[in-house]
Amino acid sequence: IALAPFKVSLILCKDEAPFREAADGLYNELKAANIEVLYDDRPESMGVKFKDTELIGIPLQVVVGKRYAETQEFELKDRRDNQVSFRSLSALITHIKEICHGA
Repeated sequence: IALAPFKVSLILCKDEAPFREAADGLYNELKAANIEVLYDDRPESMGVKFKDTELIGIPLQVVVGKRYAETQEFELKDRRDNQVSFRSLSALITHIKEICHGA
């Protein structure tokens, strides 16, 4: 994690208001916590976005997509063990801070 150019890849699935607002808010919270974030809001397919995240070697991947619309939870994939979890905004930020800052 210390060598990664970014600690978190924030992937926006749909460029629609609720998704964009959630992703923008999360991005701002992570930046305020001094966590390097790559915010991928390009109009590319999800496959391209996932592939690029893997190629760059970003350890944490957060997806704002279908699950967020249904449950207000973000999808988090930790590349270190390939585990996927779903977390609320506050739980997600706390977890990412613990991983990135060792708190």
